Amino acid sequence: MRTILYKFYYFITIFILTVSNCLAYVGTTTEHLLETVGYVLLLGGIIFSYLKSNRGYIFTNTSKMVVLLLALMLPGIMMSDLTIYRKLTVVFTIVAIIIVSTISDNYIKYFTIFRTMAYACFAGVIVSTTITVLKGISLFKYASEPTFGLIYCFNGGIRDKNVATMMISIIMSIIIYSKEMRKNKITDFILLLISSLVIVAANSRGAWIELAIFVFMLNYKKIEKISKKYRESIVLVLLVIAIPIVFYLYNNLIMKSETYLYRYRGLINYISMFRNDKYILIFGNPELAYGTGLDYATAVRSVTGWNGTIENAWLNILIKSGILGVSAYLIIFIRATVIALRSRNIIHKTISLSVIITLFISSFVAIYIQTVHGLFGIYCYLIIGFYSGLIKKEEKYKGTMWSLCSQGKISNIYISSTR
Repeated sequence: MRTILYKFYYFITIFILTVSNCLAYVGTTTEHLLETVGYVLLLGGIIFSYLKSNRGYIFTNTSKMVVLLLALMLPGIMMSDLTIYRKLTVVFTIVAIIIVSTISDNYIKYFTIFRTMAYACFAGVIVSTTITVLKGISLFKYASEPTFGLIYCFNGGIRDKNVATMMISIIMSIIIYSKEMRKNKITDFILLLISSLVIVAANSRGAWIELAIFVFMLNYKKIEKISKKYRESIVLVLLVIAIPIVFYLYNNLIMKSETYLYRYRGLINYISMFRNDKYILIFGNPELAYGTGLDYATAVRSVTGWNGTIENAWLNILIKSGILGVSAYLIIFIRATVIALRSRNIIHKTISLSVIITLFISSFVAIYIQTVHGLFGIYCYLIIGFYSGLIKKEEKYKGTMWSLCSQGKISNIYISSTR
């Protein structure tokens, strides 16, 4: 019964957060209501799990990390001239990101929960698509830059092409379930196929790159299993093939793409404009984005220039919290990477590093690492947190219980983090 209740809770939480991104609800009271309910469920569950696993102890190493991150991210916001409401809105986003990225080690209880989350996300997309169609809103729009002859983008009833990254989240979850539980179900295969087709139809090059990075990182460890006698030759051949492809994609997809250049111009313009203002560089400039009465994108671009955009996470972090904020996010990723590298379980280490690297690289072309919208960033943080807790347990139990788990002899393991 407990397992069923857990699954229902995770399903409804991810489902609500997915539907809150419905294109038909953007900017409405319904969007804010769904997002609020979703994050109350999510953050409440994470905090409860953390306190329960730490037996009520508050001052743990993890909690000290939370305090450090808050000390780095909040000063610029708190010292700004924003209204109380605006400050609370920005602070909520920052606190939510910190909670999900640091104390979610014990939040996901079972490997099977990932499968539940995948189907919840998919169900949310289906409902969003249906609502969007019923509202008379088109599911397609012209691509700003056609790729491989694709002139339309399929939005799936989800805002800002986020349907593609939601499909990546689903693929990640199904792959985790498959690798860890040693089970493959026909419905999972169908879901992977549908998700892949949606990613192609979404015509989001950023999502294509993120998926390619995840799949590559997930499989790169297989090279280590090759005999040393042939390994160097195979790696050399792969490099000979990969380097020209990378250069071609960089020169023809990135450098000749106005949409990608916009993302870097925005960051470059901001730094050039405020490079002599040490206060703004260190603490940020939240008034620029939230104190004008304009929408976020218009407020920023009207100052930094219309030849740049805000779709770069590090620009948004600089605006909100300055270099202190940038340092905080780097600490989050470094901490997660160090924990992943400590694992002696090749599956746990590979999956964790794959998600960490994919999310980090996405920060240069999207804003997922520092926003509560879009779901992808939050979803990745939950996966990273789960494996951080798992790896800590490996260290505590010296790999005995977990070696059985990795062999598929133990399933549905309850994961509890350690202080």
